Amino acid sequence: MAVTKETKKEAVVLLLIIGFSAAFRFYHLTGASIWVDEAWTISIVKNSLQSILNTCRLTDYHPPLYYFFMHYWTGLFGDTSFVVRLPSVIFDLISTVVLYFFVRDLAGKRAAWISALLYSCASAAVYTAQEARMYPMLTMLILLSAYNFYLGIKNYSLLSWLCHAIFLTMAMYTQYIAVLVGFVFQLTFILLLIFRKVRGKNIFYWSIALFLIFFLYLPGLSLLESRIGERRDNTPPGNLAGAINIAVFTLDKLGTGFTQQYSLESNKNLPGIILFLAMLYGIFVLIRRSPRDWLLPFFIIFLPGSITLFSWIYTGKQVFNPIHFTFTIPYICLFTGIGCADLSNRKFLRVAVPLIIALFIIFNALSLINWYFNSYYARENWRAIVKVIQQHEKPGDVIVVQTAHRIFPFRYNYRGGLTSYAVDNLNMFGSEKLTPYKRVFLVQNCPDVTDPGLSVQRMLENRGIMIAEYKEDNYLTTGVLTLKLFQLKNPEEL
Repeated sequence: MAVTKETKKEAVVLLLIIGFSAAFRFYHLTGASIWVDEAWTISIVKNSLQSILNTCRLTDYHPPLYYFFMHYWTGLFGDTSFVVRLPSVIFDLISTVVLYFFVRDLAGKRAAWISALLYSCASAAVYTAQEARMYPMLTMLILLSAYNFYLGIKNYSLLSWLCHAIFLTMAMYTQYIAVLVGFVFQLTFILLLIFRKVRGKNIFYWSIALFLIFFLYLPGLSLLESRIGERRDNTPPGNLAGAINIAVFTLDKLGTGFTQQYSLESNKNLPGIILFLAMLYGIFVLIRRSPRDWLLPFFIIFLPGSITLFSWIYTGKQVFNPIHFTFTIPYICLFTGIGCADLSNRKFLRVAVPLIIALFIIFNALSLINWYFNSYYARENWRAIVKVIQQHEKPGDVIVVQTAHRIFPFRYNYRGGLTSYAVDNLNMFGSEKLTPYKRVFLVQNCPDVTDPGLSVQRMLENRGIMIAEYKEDNYLTTGVLTLKLFQLKNPEEL
């Protein structure tokens, strides 16, 4: 089949969007330190597959598929910050391509170009694509599953239904939140069946896909049951403000800011509000064009709000974190792109739409630059901490990190010869462990959210470690970490 001029043009535009998306994701990819969650990932994937599975069953809140993948990836290519973050970039670039074809089939090329362009520079998507975590993989798998769900219904394709089942099951083995997305898929099909929007072979194909999902996920049911109980018991009480903040996640992600606190305060801006209205208009346009095709992406967008508010009302706890819901961003861009494309066909808005999109790109770029270079927004700048320690360390010094899980990023970044401990792991015989040492570098959270009322110094003293404040008190405060230097008291002083 001959390649037409229109096909070449489409390929060129898509390649430009992919290049634009890659530029956002590769820029400053290794600029931030490996932080606690990434270091935890690296420590897990160094173990055997059976050990990874045991960790997921006993101590980690996530299924094993991403860890299995990273086990082989790091085995082949190593565990530098670029290498461990590269898969997230690749997964997110694939999501950009899948989103383009999904929207093109729904609403045409112009809407597809706009949707893919918005997603390529969405700061929340870029943020997660630059971390060695499973969320970009989850986004890609759910998007592939949704696209094949749509193709299966549209084309009466058994192959698409089987691909939908396989991708959804893989997503469920990547993050437990995908189980709820699976219920959304089934609810969508049942509603389409009730309103007679599907018929014939699709009902049979859907039944096969449903059986395949259940069969493939049977081994994961025991993992799911154990983790649900553990998370419910260990999750601290939430608050209505936090639940509402996640419930309006859609508006938050269309804003132009994305801080560590996921606060809506930074997203009160005109471009974000206008694009939110364009998203609502896109929902209206798709309902008008195809009453069958709008349900699934609509349900996925508002899944965070519904399940978060329900879980808070039912349990009084905020079980989910906003980062769990970044998989909804492509569907936000889907509707927004459809809305903007339709508005651009209207004579008096032809110039306004590209201007709004340009503002969105600029403000998201500024938001990312602020996150890259403003230490206030940095999660954990372990490189700065380690650099100061290595500049001032002396024989006889020891390093103590406030919490056990933060010992992983410290040891990943630190290449010196001092011994390091975590406060959580120092028992009442801690004073004996630290007896040979004269000074202690103490790395603690700032603000100290894990220490309910007691200073870290008191926590050390409760473990039998007596310290006197040293003259160089605050060596460094960066992001959420503070480095202090203390003089240990001699035993005869006690």
